[in-house]
Order: sequence, then C-alpha cells, then structure tokens
Amino acid sequence: MPFVFKSRRGDRKGARLTWPAGLLLAVVLAWPAMAVAKERVALVIGNNAYQTLPPLANARTDAGEVANKLRNLGFDVVLKLDAGRREMSRALADFEGRLASAEVGLLFYAGHGIASGDKNWLVPADARIEVEADLRSEGVEMADFIQAMGNAGSDLNIVIIDACRDNPLPQRTRSASRGLTVEEVKSGSSGTAIMFSAGPGQTAQDGPPGGHGVFTGALLRYLDRPGLKLEDVFKRTARAVFEETGGVQDPWIRSSVKDDFYFVPGDGAPQQASLPAAAPAPVAPTPSRTASQPQSAEFLFWETIAGSDDPDMFKAYLKKYPDGQFADLARIKVAKLTAPAEQPRAEPAPRPAPPKVAGDVLTDRRSVAEIQRRLNNLGYAAGPVDGVFGAATRRSIAAYEREHGLRVRGEPTQSILASLRRNSTVVRTTPSRPPAPAPTPTKTTRTQSDWQRAIEQRRRTQAAAPPRPAPPPPPRQPAQTMRQQGTGSNPPQQQGAGAEKVLPLFLQILGTAVQQGRQ
Repeated sequence: MPFVFKSRRGDRKGARLTWPAGLLLAVVLAWPAMAVAKERVALVIGNNAYQTLPPLANARTDAGEVANKLRNLGFDVVLKLDAGRREMSRALADFEGRLASAEVGLLFYAGHGIASGDKNWLVPADARIEVEADLRSEGVEMADFIQAMGNAGSDLNIVIIDACRDNPLPQRTRSASRGLTVEEVKSGSSGTAIMFSAGPGQTAQDGPPGGHGVFTGALLRYLDRPGLKLEDVFKRTARAVFEETGGVQDPWIRSSVKDDFYFVPGDGAPQQASLPAAAPAPVAPTPSRTASQPQSAEFLFWETIAGSDDPDMFKAYLKKYPDGQFADLARIKVAKLTAPAEQPRAEPAPRPAPPKVAGDVLTDRRSVAEIQRRLNNLGYAAGPVDGVFGAATRRSIAAYEREHGLRVRGEPTQSILASLRRNSTVVRTTPSRPPAPAPTPTKTTRTQSDWQRAIEQRRRTQAAAPPRPAPPPPPRQPAQTMRQQGTGSNPPQQQGAGAEKVLPLFLQILGTAVQQGRQ
C-alpha cells in the first residue's frame, strides 16, 4: 500500500509517495531528534574486601545504591564491586569508549584512597601495598579517570569520590599524608565537576556496618529530587554532611560547569539539560524573570532570618517554602529554639583521646610502653619501658610474633597489644643450663656426723653433770674366805678400775679418728 503524504490544502496531486520513499522521509524528519538523544553513562566502583589493607564496611552497599539510583535516572551504569587493578583498568577503557557518544559521564568511587605527594590514588581490592612506592604499580591514579573523561569529549563530566581518607599503609612515609589532595579542574577541562566526601586532612566516616557512609547517605537523599541543579545537589549534600558530623567532615567541590544540569527536571526547570549538542536542536525556552523571582525571594527570605532566634520566623519560612532549599535547616532551628529551657542539651563528657593509629600501628607512647612492659613480663627483652619504639622493642615483637604463629612485622600494632593482653598470664621461659644437683650424702658421711653429734652431746652431758662420788670400799673379808676364792682371777675392785680406764681411752681414739676424717 503506498504511503500518502497529504498537503495542507488536501490536494493529493503529485503528493503520492511509495512506501520506501515515505520511510526515508520519516527517518530524515526524525534525524535531528535522534542526534540530540544522547545517553548518560556512569561507572560505579565500590571496594570493601581488601587483601592487605583494612576492610571497609559500606563501600559495596554505597556503590550498589548509587548505581540503582542512577539507572532510575536514565544512566547506562557499569557497576564494579571489589574490583582488582586489571578489572578497574578495563572498566576505565570501556567507560571512555561509551563516553564518546554520551552527553553526560559520571564516575562514582567508594573505597580506600591514598594521597601521595600531589597525586590521589584509588586502591584496587587486590592491591598489595605496604609502602608508598607500591602505589605506582598497584594503585590507579585518579587523574587517569579524569583524563579519560576529558579525552572522550562528553559535554558534562561528573566525578564523585567517597574514599576512606586516612592513610591505611602499614608503614607510613612522610609524603603519604592523611586526606586526599583536592584535584583542581585543569584548564581546558570545561564542563567538569568534582566532589570529594571530605576536605584535605579529613577522614570520611564509613557509618555503621550494613548502612551507608555519611556522605553517600546524604547524596542519595538529594540526587533524584526534582528541580535541583547539579550544584544544588552538591551543596545540599555538603551542608547535610557538615551538619550531621558537627563540622568534622566538610565535603569539597571543584567545578568548571557553566550550564545548568538537572538529574530530574522540576516544574520550573527545562525538561532536559541545556548543554551544547552535537547537532542543531531547538533551544529550550529561557525561564522568564517572573519564574526566577520565587527562588530569589526564597534566598532573600532565608538570609533575613538565618541569624534570628525567633522560631516563628522559621515556621513562616516552612509555611511558605515547605520543600525549599533550606527546609531541613529551618526544621532543625525550630526544634532547637522550641526545646524546653529547663532541659538544656547536655554537652557530652569529654572522652579520652583514642590511641593514635596509622593503619593498625600504634604511635602513642602510652600504648608502646604497655607493649614493652607486657613483653618484658613474658620474658622478651623489649628494653626500658619508656614508650619509645626502638630496635630492642622491634626484635622482641618479631620474636613474639614468630613464636605465636603471627605475621612477622615487628611493629607495635593494635593486634599485638590485644594478643599480649590475652597472653599476659603466660610467662615465657628461656632455655638455660639446669642447676647442678645437690651432692647426695654418702653412708659414711652420715655415720660420721651421727658419731660427732653423739660425742659432742656426751661431752656436754659430762661437763654439766656433778662429779660422781667415789664408791665406798668393799667390806673386808676374812682371810680364809679370800683364800677360798682362789688367786686365779683378779679381785672385783681391780676389774671395775680397769673398765673405767678403758672407756675414756676408747673415746679418745674415736675422737682422733673423727678429726682425721674431717681433714
């Protein structure tokens, strides 16, 4: 059936076209719209499980939620979780190829980040990094992602980095510092916006396990809110993080974007971003001055009441702008100003400062001194308990790690202190020469000692006893009786006198023998 093109006058003459010609005409008419229908491309990376660095709690969860949110906003998302260095490099190459036909490119990274000198490094999950020099071969430089996005020539490039800012290296170096270096948008990188979850020298709070980091949680609240420009999303996120952390974490923004971009256009915003297109396209109508006046009036209203202590003013703002840019702050101010005066907010009691930790290496002298004391109590020569980490302490820690099957690092780590506290009751015994056994007294020695004690006791007894009286003389017997007894045996008096002479002689001989035995 031929395709019929009917003119406005209703005249069909000369207007009858065949089907192929009509199809060609439809394609030609639709070509400008197809030319401007560029896509949005996003690369999202979340690394939790690191092989040599401390694991993170919520990087994977943050990346997954951001990827889902971006898909709902029309982005073609490539999601990488616990990506190694090769996988991150391949994802970067694929991302650069997709950006060639994209209107908007977005990079979101959640994981460990390390600043070394003036460079920022994103750490893959399989990186084996122990010293700063390992970053060149194991890490991925953040500038590579920004350079790839610039080379692709996309109209708008958005970079969001929610990295664990503290330096997690086991062995810290002087140039590897706490906090990422804020990347400046280089000249020629027009249409690039970069947002860091924390400023220089600050750490990004990871949040409770199973939840979201403080920064990503705030970003998800504003990312799909209708009518917010890109800079409004960044500013509201930064303000929410600053308020929630009490100023401890202050996100930083760097941008060279000159046009307006909306993740979700609102009622008063253009239906698509007014970014330069590759092909001619109808120009979106510029909002009239009347349409921009409510926003200006809101800012003037807020600037007028921002320093006030009257809750009614903030209630009036909420009544007029219930979904305004400062609605959350206004509700907080109302809650604070209407709180009962008799129940002031109690200031939290100051808590003792936690031990200074570099990764898991303890650097405060109090913790090092405790490690030295416990090592000395267990028999390891850790040196004086002065809190100074020296060669003797390093050797004793290494010896303790070897004997207990731990990874030998020789550093005063938190894990070593915990292990020493568990094993503080076990005393290490160093091998030494067994003491010489006591000489076993022989039978002869024991007999001589017994005789010596007996002789000494007898001497003391004799010295203390009174002199024995002389025995009375025996009665004289008649001569006849004596003759009857015979003369063949000694008289009884002579036998008793002989026995009394023999005993002292025997004792004298025995004493001489004992004296010779001593010599």
